[in-house]
Amino acid sequence: MGTWRTHFIGELRSTHVGQQVRLCGWVNTTREHGDLLFVLVRDRTGVAQVRIQQSRDAGGDSRLWATAVELGLEFCVRVTGTVALRPDDARNPDMPTGDIEVTPVEIEILNDCPPLPFPIHRETEISETTALKYRYLQMRRPSLARVIRLRHELVLCLRNLMSGMGFIEIETPLLTRSTPEGARDFLVPSRVYPGRFFALPQSPQQYKELLMIGGVDRYFQFARCLRDEDARADRQAEHTQLDFEMSFVDREDIIEVLEAIYGGAAERFSSKRLQRIPIPRMSYHEAMHRFGSDKPDLRFELELVDLSPVFTGCSSPSLAKAAAAPDEVVRGFAVPGGGGWSRKELDALVDPATGTGGIAWVALKEGALRSSPLKSALDGDRLDALRRATSAGPDDLIIVAGGLRRKTLESLGRVRVAMGRKLRLIDEDVLAFAFIIDFPMFEWNADEGRLEPVHHMFVLPKTEHIPLLDTAPLEVLTTQVDAVCNGYELCSGSLRIYTPALQKKVMGLIGITDEDAQRKFGHLLTALRFGAPPHGGAAPGLDRLLMVLLGTDRMSDVVAFPKTYSGRDLLMDAPAEVDPAQLADLHLRVEPPREGV
Repeated sequence: MGTWRTHFIGELRSTHVGQQVRLCGWVNTTREHGDLLFVLVRDRTGVAQVRIQQSRDAGGDSRLWATAVELGLEFCVRVTGTVALRPDDARNPDMPTGDIEVTPVEIEILNDCPPLPFPIHRETEISETTALKYRYLQMRRPSLARVIRLRHELVLCLRNLMSGMGFIEIETPLLTRSTPEGARDFLVPSRVYPGRFFALPQSPQQYKELLMIGGVDRYFQFARCLRDEDARADRQAEHTQLDFEMSFVDREDIIEVLEAIYGGAAERFSSKRLQRIPIPRMSYHEAMHRFGSDKPDLRFELELVDLSPVFTGCSSPSLAKAAAAPDEVVRGFAVPGGGGWSRKELDALVDPATGTGGIAWVALKEGALRSSPLKSALDGDRLDALRRATSAGPDDLIIVAGGLRRKTLESLGRVRVAMGRKLRLIDEDVLAFAFIIDFPMFEWNADEGRLEPVHHMFVLPKTEHIPLLDTAPLEVLTTQVDAVCNGYELCSGSLRIYTPALQKKVMGLIGITDEDAQRKFGHLLTALRFGAPPHGGAAPGLDRLLMVLLGTDRMSDVVAFPKTYSGRDLLMDAPAEVDPAQLADLHLRVEPPREGV
């Protein structure tokens, strides 16, 4: 192990008793008891007790005791001594090293430590600002140290898995061309080519297609992806994905690889149980209409049901219209025992700030109507029909919404998840994976008056839907498959367009002219002409997979050096101003922000 140390601290056991050891680490805690001083020393593998007795040093080297009493929390030290058994009444069964202690002959202070911004030996709450500014100190806490180790083991497991399935690991460039792929690019100005820019990759999408055209057949990498978009709890501007692509495959082949990835990761790295094996599949239409989300949380029921027949011709103009219009829906679900909730709790369901505007409720008491903003629309036998449609109990709450299809379904989906949490219906010990398939290829961007791809422009439509590109593009379904788990999207993948004519047709439908297509994607369109094979792949997100396995809802919990929600690196104080000489080298100047921008 070298001259600095003979063992990692957490490795010490009773089998090492009598051995002389050298240990390096940090002072976790100190405790003085008469002429005894107990020091817990820690490295990334664990902690062990060092026992120093003043009277024992009286006839020997008194410098040992003098050094020991100087020790403060997080001092960096090296301890040389002999492993001994603790007395029977002093053993600690809660510590892996609790049967032994080290009797030192030398303690070296390698570096001292000032007062800490937060305790490391106790898992106390700390603010995000403090945690990110001193991330290197937070890493010394066992909780984060375990996550960093787990991430390494997961990557190693997946790397071996992919290699065992015949994939070749290849790194693709980080400096590439800016192309319209969805999110905003991070741009890198070129010093050598003034006025021109590289872009950091949002994904290796085009490179991995080019690898297939190059005959690689099966490729993977742990790809760093960067997107200049606002952060949130489960998303950061930079993330890591297990990117893979393969030739001569169909969608089932992609799903088979994803099942191996997620099944293997769940079995080895999570104490949670898989809800169903094989992983179930569900169409996008089914997911939206049953759960109000294309990444549904399947750990609890509360499924949305069709209420259009109940409200057809009712006195509520909005619900009557939604029940009859082909592009609108009326759906809802019953909340067990919610009929007795207060008006304040009920009003919280329709808060536009939470994205749940347009929701109405029907509160029941002993089977009768207790209160509802829809009271006038529930004339005749409509209340009984509503109860039957939702299978509502006598004291349940019925949630109802009607309007434009997607907006209404998403609003109900958010309320459904909120109710699952409020009622504690979610089984936190379950991993509920699903594959969502049969996505629409396009959606209508009303603000810009054009079609735009639901996923990206390289997704291959289902073969039988290709003719619809000319007549009804909004009805086209694709070969896309998303892997979801516990309400998170973990992965998107698909078969890819592999002929230049079809690729140019899709580009034209989303408003990319032939001239722009050649200028921005000429390299890909040219490559597709040279015998491009049918191919497809996916990109499982490593960070979100770790979040799900560990049961956390924050990506910052599974990333070594995360950024804030506003995209700042508090540790490095970045982004930051740069020297004017650097800007001059890049032929750039910084203008003051325009008013209102």
